Amino acid sequence: MTKQELIGKLSEDLNVSKQAAKDQFDIFLNRVKEAITDTGELKIPDFGIFKLRTTTPRKGRNILTGETKDIPSTKTIKFKLSKSLKDNLNK
Repeated sequence: MTKQELIGKLSEDLNVSKQAAKDQFDIFLNRVKEAITDTGELKIPDFGIFKLRTTTPRKGRNILTGETKDIPSTKTIKFKLSKSLKDNLNK
């Protein structure tokens, strides 16, 4: 499902225009981003946990030339399913 398809379904469910549904969805996504960057995690009951994770710096190697390269640490988001969602998916 794409973002546009999701917005279309939301507009039908909420009985609002697609533009209004898009605006609300964008506000929701911005709040999710803020929560993760401010606190490092976002827990949504019956859905899962988004957790900010920092990778450690490491050495990498180009397999063609054999040259080693330093790979800096990066931030990424890890998602863990809630038990209820996992159980629902595995029915």
